[in-house]
Amino acid sequence: MIRFVWVRPAGSTAEKLYMVIDPENSMEEIHENNNVGWISLQSTHGTTFIQDQLSAEDNGLQLRQNYPNPFSDISTIHYSTGNDEVITLEIYNMSGVLLRTYQEGFKQAGSYTINIEGSQFDSGIYLYTLRASYQSITGTMSIIH
Repeated sequence: MIRFVWVRPAGSTAEKLYMVIDPENSMEEIHENNNVGWISLQSTHGTTFIQDQLSAEDNGLQLRQNYPNPFSDISTIHYSTGNDEVITLEIYNMSGVLLRTYQEGFKQAGSYTINIEGSQFDSGIYLYTLRASYQSITGTMSIIH
């Protein structure tokens, strides 16, 4: 299940819209620190967009928007980690169903890329979640054929 939730982070006067992936519909409480498939959405003059670079501050984990996006053949996802981590990247459809897992394995602190082949998926909008230790960051991508 995918949920959209307005959250007011501690110490902030502004609310942020978050999206959480909860395939088992098991979350009883949704808040900014769930760290399970969150995308921070920002709105400017009525237009909502996803931040180009998402990060989990605790371990320097960063995920950049895939490029090109939308795509049909191959798109590249850039990510970096501030610590040595075991990394996985998961692709979900918009219903929250896990479609593919890329096992990146153990990575030393640094920057890396993953290439996604669009031919493995139908046209549509997908979520990609980078996981490291106890943190995850999610972005969206569009595939057109």
